[in-house]
Amino acid sequence: MGRGANTHFTFDLGDVVSLTLAAALLTGTLSVLAVAEGSAAYTDADQINYREAVDTMTQLGIIAGKDSGAFDPQGLVTRAEAAKLLAVMLVGGQEDKLVLSEEAPAFTDSQDHWARDYIAFCVQKGVIAGRSEEAFDPDGQVTGSELAKMALVALGYDPIVFGLTGADWEISVNAYVNQPNVNLYAGLKDEIDPFEAITREQAAQLLSNTLNAQMMSDSPTQTGVENGEEVTTFHTPKKDEAGDPVTFRMEYFAQPAEEQTPEA
Repeated sequence: MGRGANTHFTFDLGDVVSLTLAAALLTGTLSVLAVAEGSAAYTDADQINYREAVDTMTQLGIIAGKDSGAFDPQGLVTRAEAAKLLAVMLVGGQEDKLVLSEEAPAFTDSQDHWARDYIAFCVQKGVIAGRSEEAFDPDGQVTGSELAKMALVALGYDPIVFGLTGADWEISVNAYVNQPNVNLYAGLKDEIDPFEAITREQAAQLLSNTLNAQMMSDSPTQTGVENGEEVTTFHTPKKDEAGDPVTFRMEYFAQPAEEQTPEA
């Protein structure tokens, strides 16, 4: 739910688990046990501070543990891992919907990398960019500000319109993430330094917050009448037909309860 939203939606955990199980079988990156149990399935579950966020991200098929069965909460997120997280979020946890265009970027340092397609998809969507035209730096670390910027773009924030590029991009990012309808650092308190490398559990919390953040409108401009004069606004917060905020989770992962097809 977006911060301040009063509309509630229900989710059938069985449907969610079925969806993520399918993704797991296709990709081999998520165990059946982890999907069903969330953070409790990881061998280092007692070391995870953001249990609820890790539960959510695991059960939706967005994040997975290491091959060892551990989650590695204090491990640092790489650019390749960030690309996978955002890519899976943008296809609602259904990796079979991850389709690349013919113009997909071809970074010389990522051609044989396990995250090649995730990287290409995110670059294609404008969520992440290479270090240069030839290099992506897949194993480089990601700061809190960098992951927050990716999340904002995924939410529909145009990097040019909202000043997420250029010398002052971090100032803009850290202003927008604290808006009440976004609040990407919620729950992290003083434990995150946006300018330092972000840990796996911090990333889970930030991206779990993204699920509940309000999307921006699809169209670049909206024109209306205010006080008898025509007014044009840019990239307004997205709302549904009832005027309620549309969150990332609503946009990509679920339908309102009243729109769900009843069971036979």
